[in-house]
Amino acid sequence: MPPAVLAIITGLALVAPLTGALATMLAKTAEREAAVLTFAATGSGLALFDLGAAFWGLVVGFAALAALRWIRPIPSSDDARTHSDRESAR
Repeated sequence: MPPAVLAIITGLALVAPLTGALATMLAKTAEREAAVLTFAATGSGLALFDLGAAFWGLVVGFAALAALRWIRPIPSSDDARTHSDRESAR
C-alpha cells in the first residue's frame, strides 16, 4: 500500500476520536479557556530547557486553571447548600 494512502486512511480513522476528545475538553464552560490553552501549548511543539511540549502544556493548563479559579472562584458545596437553604426559606 502506498504511504500516501496509508496516511489518508490513518487520518480519517483519527477524526472520530479527535472530535470526541475535543467535545469532552470543551464540555465544562468554566474551564474551557484552560483546556484550549493546554491543547495549544501541547500542540505547538514547544521545547524549553530540554522539556517537551507535553510538560509545558500541563504547566500552561494548570497555570490557566489556577488563574481562572482565582478570578472566578468556584463555589464550594457548603456555599451551594447555604444558597439553596436561603432560597427554600423564602
